[in-house]
Amino acid sequence: MIDPWKGFGGDQHGFSRQGATIAPAADDLPTASRIVVLAAGDATIIPVDNDDAGTLTFTGLAAGQILPFIVRRVTAATATLAMMDL
Repeated sequence: MIDPWKGFGGDQHGFSRQGATIAPAADDLPTASRIVVLAAGDATIIPVDNDDAGTLTFTGLAAGQILPFIVRRVTAATATLAMMDL
């Protein structure tokens, strides 16, 4: 496959080169990541620099929305979420 974007690399304002869906868990994600909403719903997250009690809950998320935090853990979700790795 020809990749005209090779070497471009993602950044906090651009496209990502890898991604994976997220299942809520009691453990941290494998990589601190930006999160995109694939299907609408709610989500509870822990930002990368918060302690385990520092959860934030978002309600009424829309598909395509990007959460405004770098996330280390998703503790609950009715939304379908995906990591956007840099």
